[in-house]
Amino acid sequence: MKPTNYPNGVTTADPASPLGDFVLPDPTKSHVYMEDFDYYVASDWTVTEVGAATQVLLAAAGDGGRLFIENTPNGPAENDFSLNQKVGSSFTFTLGKKLWFDALFQISDATQSELAFGLQPTNSTGFPSDNSIFFFKDDGVSSISFITQKSGSSSTAVAIIPVTDATDIRLSFFFDGINTLKLFANGTVVRTPGNTSLGTTVPLDVPLRVTFVIKNGEDASKTMTVDYIMVAKER
Repeated sequence: MKPTNYPNGVTTADPASPLGDFVLPDPTKSHVYMEDFDYYVASDWTVTEVGAATQVLLAAAGDGGRLFIENTPNGPAENDFSLNQKVGSSFTFTLGKKLWFDALFQISDATQSELAFGLQPTNSTGFPSDNSIFFFKDDGVSSISFITQKSGSSSTAVAIIPVTDATDIRLSFFFDGINTLKLFANGTVVRTPGNTSLGTTVPLDVPLRVTFVIKNGEDASKTMTVDYIMVAKER
């Protein structure tokens, strides 16, 4: 199908606003962070490691940009991990403001590894006990779960999608700005907006950081390849 062309542009701004005649959708309506890993600047991230790890751009088979992370390539040990947190606690869940999260990645071992992807406070483990919201996989489990934690209370959606070795998986969530979450796996809804049990434990008004971690589940090197990670929130 031929695309519809709008030679005069398309805008979402109020006609009387400064951007009323801007030819693109109003970029000030949302705060958007999109990292496609066409480059990796180490100083943009707080990296915490147990053991040793490498974080490098994947040169081969990396169309679209990919970050390759390997835990302890020499002398690997169980529970070694690499935790990446974006510098700056730049996202906060706020009542009345919608928020979106989307990530595409893969891991080398779908069973003997742990992982987490989401928004967390500054921490040194990647698996905090409070005020966080993230997808995760436990050691010995070949499926992804999801957890929200707020002021000592938590809600978990267990085994929302299986994981396969060295196979891309896309994990996403949408917060409606009130009290509900919609979860997606590979673009398909796996929890509906009507389920408010997760939304009631969203950590409101807590500054959070974009976070991901890969952790060894045995005495062997494990890897994670991140294609992209995106977070957006209404202003």
